Amino acid sequence: PSANNFGIPLASTPSAGSLYKGNFSYDLVRDYNFDLTAGYAFLHTSNDKAHGFDLLDNAAHLAATRRGLWRGRPVQAAVRLDYDHLLVGSDPFLQRMQATPSFTLTHSDFDTTSFLFRYTLYDFVGALNLDSTPFDQDADNVTVGIVRQRQLHDRDKSVYGGYYYDHTFAEGSNFHYDGHKLQVGLQWDLPWHGMQLNVEGNAYFRDYDNPHSIFG
Repeated sequence: PSANNFGIPLASTPSAGSLYKGNFSYDLVRDYNFDLTAGYAFLHTSNDKAHGFDLLDNAAHLAATRRGLWRGRPVQAAVRLDYDHLLVGSDPFLQRMQATPSFTLTHSDFDTTSFLFRYTLYDFVGALNLDSTPFDQDADNVTVGIVRQRQLHDRDKSVYGGYYYDHTFAEGSNFHYDGHKLQVGLQWDLPWHGMQLNVEGNAYFRDYDNPHSIFG
């Protein structure tokens, strides 16, 4: 493990360690045209000789999906709420709250277009010594995106491409930026034991509003 500026121990300590993670999801409602799902996930790392670097992340989500018709075309509207809390060592470090409404329009048996909006709140509760400085990463992030997906005629392959724009309103002037992300991908249902191959590429560009307080 190594160190950073946000309350994590300063010494670099070589250590072996273990990682544990789990994921649980339960359908609260499952109807013909409506689903409501709740979920929980955790991730825990344990470093044998450097417990100050141990991570414990607990995340919960609630997702609702409504299916229907709009002008004779199948549509799907969804909203997902997320919350997660991260500890470093035994100290709170970050909590994140997120809301993501989305809308998917089916053009044909092979083509869909999805639109999404996402709001994320980042609260670095373990970095109080950086509050009200240019290094304060407490922030609100707003993202909008569009993704076009096409299923190929053999039905076992899908390709997709998307564009996302996001803006971060950070407390620290070093972290105000506009982001632009381009995304392309392939999903291939393989003919063996229900396996699927996923390949995705992303290019992400950030345009910061202010010169960095150290690097300019």
